[in-house]
Amino acid sequence: MNLPESAESPLAVAPAPPRTNRQIKASSIANEQAAQKRWKLMLADAKSTWANVPPEDLTRVNGNLHILAGLIQLRYHTSREDADQQAKQFFDAHPAVA
Repeated sequence: MNLPESAESPLAVAPAPPRTNRQIKASSIANEQAAQKRWKLMLADAKSTWANVPPEDLTRVNGNLHILAGLIQLRYHTSREDADQQAKQFFDAHPAVA
């Protein structure tokens, strides 16, 4: 039996409706709060990984990958690309807790 293409796929997912600016902002705030909570758990590992970065500076990172990369670049005199890679690897090694 030849069915229309849309009828052949019963598990087809309808496209998501466009998100409003308010929804995008709320999602961004929720993600930022989750990153801040996650950072508090990761702080001890960050202090041992980057001993040249003062603990006060690491505390101010608050889960922001770009701030962490900037501190690594400044304190270890590395390129921005290398600092970004180190910070990304650190965050990837510490997955979010569900």
